[in-house]
Amino acid sequence: MGLSPKRPSAGRRDDVKADLPGAYLFVGTDKKPVLGITLASVLTAPLGAAAAHRLPTKRLKLVFALLLYGLAAKMLVSLW
Repeated sequence: MGLSPKRPSAGRRDDVKADLPGAYLFVGTDKKPVLGITLASVLTAPLGAAAAHRLPTKRLKLVFALLLYGLAAKMLVSLW
């Protein structure tokens, strides 16, 4: 696996091919949303880890199940 031996021309990134799954997602796209999601994840990860250690296992599973049910309901509603 790796990048193809063909080198892209200066300033063009649309002819770059990678054998990595998902690598094409970032070629030619706006980087601001990716940076925002990454920054938010890095800043809130310690809060989530601390909450996971404080909450009892049963309650943590319940909260996660409710989150999944809410996301599933939103996805179902968006179909109509």
